[in-house]
Amino acid sequence: MKRLLPILLLLGIYTGLQSRCAAQKNGDFSSKNKKAIQLYEAGDAYYRSGQMLKAENSFRNAIQVDTAFAEAYFVLSQILIETGREKEGSSYLKMGLHYNDRNFKYGYKTVADLDKKNGYYEDSERYYRLFLEKYTADTNDYAAARRGIAESKLLALLVKNPVPYNPENAGPNINTRYNDYHPALSVDGKRLIFCRTEPPVQAPTCPGRNGMLEDFYFSHRDEKNNWEKALNAGPPLNSGCNEGTPFITPDGRYMYFAACERQDGLGRCDIYVSERAGDSWGTPKNVGAPVNSPHWESQPSFSSDGKTLYFVSSRPGGYGKMDIYKSELQADGKFGPAQNLGPKINTAENDQFPFIHPDDQTFYFVSAGHLSIGGDDIQYCRRQPDGNWGYAQNIGYPINSSDNEQALIVSADGEWAYVTSAREGGYGGFDIYRFNLYPQARPYAVTYLKGNVVDKTDGRPLEARFELIDLASGKTVVASRSDKVNGEFLVSLPTNKNYALNVSRDGYLFHSENFALQGMHEAGKPFEKKVELSPIRKDDPVVLKNVFFATAEYALLPESKAELDKLVEFLNKNATLKIEIGGHTDNAGSDELNKKLSENRARSVYDFLVQAGINKARLSYKGYGSTKPVADNGTEAGRAQNRRTEFKIVE
Repeated sequence: MKRLLPILLLLGIYTGLQSRCAAQKNGDFSSKNKKAIQLYEAGDAYYRSGQMLKAENSFRNAIQVDTAFAEAYFVLSQILIETGREKEGSSYLKMGLHYNDRNFKYGYKTVADLDKKNGYYEDSERYYRLFLEKYTADTNDYAAARRGIAESKLLALLVKNPVPYNPENAGPNINTRYNDYHPALSVDGKRLIFCRTEPPVQAPTCPGRNGMLEDFYFSHRDEKNNWEKALNAGPPLNSGCNEGTPFITPDGRYMYFAACERQDGLGRCDIYVSERAGDSWGTPKNVGAPVNSPHWESQPSFSSDGKTLYFVSSRPGGYGKMDIYKSELQADGKFGPAQNLGPKINTAENDQFPFIHPDDQTFYFVSAGHLSIGGDDIQYCRRQPDGNWGYAQNIGYPINSSDNEQALIVSADGEWAYVTSAREGGYGGFDIYRFNLYPQARPYAVTYLKGNVVDKTDGRPLEARFELIDLASGKTVVASRSDKVNGEFLVSLPTNKNYALNVSRDGYLFHSENFALQGMHEAGKPFEKKVELSPIRKDDPVVLKNVFFATAEYALLPESKAELDKLVEFLNKNATLKIEIGGHTDNAGSDELNKKLSENRARSVYDFLVQAGINKARLSYKGYGSTKPVADNGTEAGRAQNRRTEFKIVE
């Protein structure tokens, strides 16, 4: 009985067996058949000595001799469950309860849990109710059974109402006879990076997985929007050890990933970051504590504002086995304390594979502890008005199945989701698939701005700082830098908001753009822009594209503050410059009124700068009316360009 004890505790019927043991000493089995009892005792002896197959056969034979031998059913069911045959084990447990449940009432909850796990929701509800009828003590298990009834009803509803799901294999340029999994997608959808396990070409420099190494592979979309043949990322990303769970930041400049058994690691697996310059990735750096710990960290995901890293850790102090954490990037470039995402996300089981969409409002993850069709199910939640995450929702059947699911990622426009599956019809083990994500589970649509920064005088690429600002709140949504090799930059633009983009570099006039996406709820055509920065010199006008006035008014609208703050910053950095602020209108109305309006608008900007601490001696303003058009006043688009406020260096 000592050997059976821990197993039967797992099954949840040991309470009943305690009383049965006392009876067994007196020969008081539920069976009175001597041969059946002998076979039972032989099976118990085999079990004690670890001879599982012989034990199983003995208990089966005992049941053949006496088909109502409850104890034999119970122990056989545990052997089957322990060896991965849960459905068969559940059926034997049900038979045992049918013949004798007097001392095994707890087995009803075990059956219910197994049926729920295996997708038999009507049966699981029925057995939970039987447990409540026969086991009336108000314990944690009683409460769990009541939850089980509610979950069984919800799960049955999910399965009866399947969501659209038609996965497409990513094809032979991505998938191979090996395992290909955990994809990461750039925000423009042009670059895919994923993991592949395959035999090493050379002897590994550290222990692999059964002789296989986990490496990164890259693929790019060609002109026909097909994936090119994936290529090994090579060093320094691939090291000869195991690398995995990559994530490309929305600006395309950084890749976060997990690596194991590295000499600079703080634990078994740590999170690393590599910076891209042109087409090359730099040497990965350990992000250090407090993100990494002496425990296990992996599965990074980064917010589109470049401020928050989400990751998974096995560190103590969480809610379960694996929990999801976040860490904020500080002004000094280091990460702040790791913060657990709390009980709306994390459970007593494994919670992992976080993916924060570029909308920064929709969060996907995989959990074994939330409402689950199988073991690990894909969940999602939305950010609430107070900034906290809402309750998790199961993404639905058949996206979630009776199997354990892996990470899900979603394209910027919200239309396509990518998953890993070992479903039949693939190229090997795990393959990468994509499917059209049904509308209710989609994030808010995000488009993007893709461009490059060059010197206006000679066209050479420039590394420059760019900021995306929400005009309504004045908050910086993204702050990053263009590529130091080719000047390229990538900015995600969540729809239904208006943005200012400011690009600056020391020794140059700053550049601004406006993106009016208010009222736009679907991702439209992406923006592409070549930003030409002019060296600081006299008489080159700079249009302030995010300075706003009401029609025929000259009071600055609140949305103008972000742009004018950048002008203040520019003047403070270049303390010897003097500027003229110029106001311009279109040709609607009289010349006199236009001149007066343009002058008053220029004066409003002048007053803002003075109030911000800029010396009046460095400032002048002038209204030009409609005398200096930059576009045709015959179209509305042209008139909009002519209505502008600008500044130029005068000294």
